[in-house]
Parts: sequence; structure tokens; C-alpha cells
Amino acid sequence: PANTLSLHNALPICTIDASAPLDNIYALLALRGAIVIKGAMSKEDTLQMRAEIEPHIAARAALDKKST
Repeated sequence: PANTLSLHNALPICTIDASAPLDNIYALLALRGAIVIKGAMSKEDTLQMRAEIEPHIAARAALDKKST
């Protein structure tokens, strides 16, 4: 079908620096649908977020493993 998502036609995810003007960030997000904002979080915040998420990811992986 014409509206089937194809990874071959997908645009790569763009990276923009967190110091860019917000209008530029919003415009790029609206255009691409997903972007990486480099420098938006400190390394410490990123590590803390990952530590908080990791148990949920592991629990989901265990559930997925049981169902197969």
C-alpha cells in the first residue's frame, strides 16, 4: 500500500545542539518528526535516568522471554 512505512524511505534522525534557537529546534522537529538535541541533558542526568529506566527494561525483556 502507498502509505506503508518503509525504512528505505525514512529520513535519518538529525542532531541539533541545545544552544540553537528554540524556533530552529521546533522547526526541525516539526519537519523531521524526531531529532536528537545534543547537550540537552548533563551526563549525570543521563546516567541517573538510565539507572531509573534500566529495571523496567530488564523486566520487560524477562516478560518477552517468557512469552516466546
